[in-house]
Amino acid sequence: MTFEGQEKLALLESRIANLQADTQKRRSWYKEPSILVAVLALVVSVASAYATYQQNVEQKSKEARSELGQVIQRISDLSQESGAEIKNGKEQVTGRQPRVGLDSERVALAQRAADIIREIPQDVSAHECYLVAQAFYDSDRYAESVEIAKIGTSKKVDWKTHPRLYRIEGGALFGQGKLDDARKAMQAAIDTAPTDPHDERIYSQAYSENFWAIWERKVRACDEARQHFKNAKLMAGLLASESYRISMNEYVGDAEPACR
Repeated sequence: MTFEGQEKLALLESRIANLQADTQKRRSWYKEPSILVAVLALVVSVASAYATYQQNVEQKSKEARSELGQVIQRISDLSQESGAEIKNGKEQVTGRQPRVGLDSERVALAQRAADIIREIPQDVSAHECYLVAQAFYDSDRYAESVEIAKIGTSKKVDWKTHPRLYRIEGGALFGQGKLDDARKAMQAAIDTAPTDPHDERIYSQAYSENFWAIWERKVRACDEARQHFKNAKLMAGLLASESYRISMNEYVGDAEPACR
């Protein structure tokens, strides 16, 4: 080998040695106490911050749940307060005088409950959503009613509550003029009726058919209204319980005036 070749080889070996040294340094950063302390401090800081965040989230959720329970209880109480009794000369109750401001208070409470439900949708029940959606529905606040009802129907199926939620959603959609969506919701109310006992399932379905018919009549869809009234009557006839049958027949009979 020539001198020039030896010189190039020596230079190449030197560069390889330097690269190996650099590589060793990069691989050995974890052996440096100062670096290890800094990394450990960072890990502890992140873990502590996450734990604090989780605690805050859980605390806020508990506070929201507590407030929601109180608000919904008040909504439920107001739903049962229909004002002073109106009596005839024989002291028989013939009606009730609506309480001034009851509806506006109920709507205000429903709005607060809706805000909380939007904050913690994963922590609310279908029944709680039903009570809030019903309050909006009763006050013709159809958009809010549909929104909260949909949150309720996204929950694990509750065979008693889901048909009610779908009925509210359907009625509110009818009120908004969204007929196709309304009919889908009403069909869902029928399809999610209780599986048993027999009378509860039939009663729920008959009630949904009748409710559906009332809304079809309101939007002047008379053929549809007559068909759903007919379905409700047929189902009422299938009820084994006489008290259920009488109750449903009265309900259907009161709601069936001619559609024009």
